[in-house]
Amino acid sequence: MLADAIRHHQAGRLTEAVRIYQLALALKPDSLEADSNLGAALHALGKFDEAVACLQQALALKPHSAEAWFNLAATRKAQGNLDDAVTCYQRALALDPDCPGAHHNLAKILHDQGKLDAAVAHYQRALALDPNYAEAHGNLGNTLHAQGRLPRAAAHHERALAIKPDLPESHYNLGNVVFALPARFIFLPAGGEVAGERVQPARQTAAGDWGLGQTRNPLDQPAIIDRRVDQFSDIDLFAAQIAAMDVVITIDNSTAHLAGALGVPTFLLLPFAPEWRWLQALPDDTNDSPWYPAMRLCRQPKLSDWQSVIQTVEKAL
Repeated sequence: MLADAIRHHQAGRLTEAVRIYQLALALKPDSLEADSNLGAALHALGKFDEAVACLQQALALKPHSAEAWFNLAATRKAQGNLDDAVTCYQRALALDPDCPGAHHNLAKILHDQGKLDAAVAHYQRALALDPNYAEAHGNLGNTLHAQGRLPRAAAHHERALAIKPDLPESHYNLGNVVFALPARFIFLPAGGEVAGERVQPARQTAAGDWGLGQTRNPLDQPAIIDRRVDQFSDIDLFAAQIAAMDVVITIDNSTAHLAGALGVPTFLLLPFAPEWRWLQALPDDTNDSPWYPAMRLCRQPKLSDWQSVIQTVEKAL
């Protein structure tokens, strides 16, 4: 029976797998494998609370199961409980220190928490265990990019694509890294198209959208929202609204580009590792945009430090 459940699980027939796992547990309530696998299947179905209950039951039966700790870590992360996820991955690695997937997944969380050096160490360990782990190369590239280590970041994205050429994130991220390289670097990835001395970024695919997300008003000031203006349906009205502004403060989005093109004074709030078109800051850089003369680039001095960016704008105003 358990073999049938695993077969359905591996084939992606998750609802049927869950049903059979539950039957197996009804017959043998102390089955660690059934509990752990049921938790993983429920996770895949998005039933995170039920998955946690199953995995905790599995760990009550066998607290030294690295697989159960691994699955619980993944579910805790999906719930947004990053600290618990880190603890669970650490428990899994204490039991099985040679699991590349656990090192990789832990590194991704550490990156999200801003612990970049620790993330790099775990990515490197994952790659020492599995040198052909394409996703680990790609995500290590992202962390190195966030640290400003651009040539090394590009090399890892290149390696990821050599292993798995259809990895869309690495195509996109490699393009970002290459365009962020200062002019003194020339990096030509194998098979890339050259435009002048730069390599064109790979075209985004339908696999995902990696643009910056929205954020709340960082100054906590009252906001006036004009519902009559919709930039997606009436770009002329949107342009008129922007042109009427004394100054625009925005993140990297369509507002920034339209304000820049219209010559409206604009403060652009940028993360530590911005998208390729804003290049990478050097110690002797000005804060000017190469594309828009009226725009000032306000960059994070370090990862996640938006407070310094806001203070820069406040002083300028």
